[in-house]
Amino acid sequence: MQGSNKVKKIPYSGSPIVFSSAKADAPQICISIGGKLISGAEVEKNFNIFYADNVEKGRATVILKAKDTSEYTGACAGNFNIVSYPFTKK
Repeated sequence: MQGSNKVKKIPYSGSPIVFSSAKADAPQICISIGGKLISGAEVEKNFNIFYADNVEKGRATVILKAKDTSEYTGACAGNFNIVSYPFTKK
């Protein structure tokens, strides 16, 4: 499996950043496989999702590994940035 990914900026929250189709305000994983775009619940149905460095500000990694029951095989990884929004003095 080869997937494409784009680095996305996600606001720092102090909690682990996870992607979920079950939460309306959670970021979604969206990947392109062989020209087919899949996202949300379809990603969660077909892939095990693992994270690295997804709590503090900086670059984090999400890793997708196809489930045994999936119509896909293989694994891929993508990065996203956890950023803070600068405050300015009034």
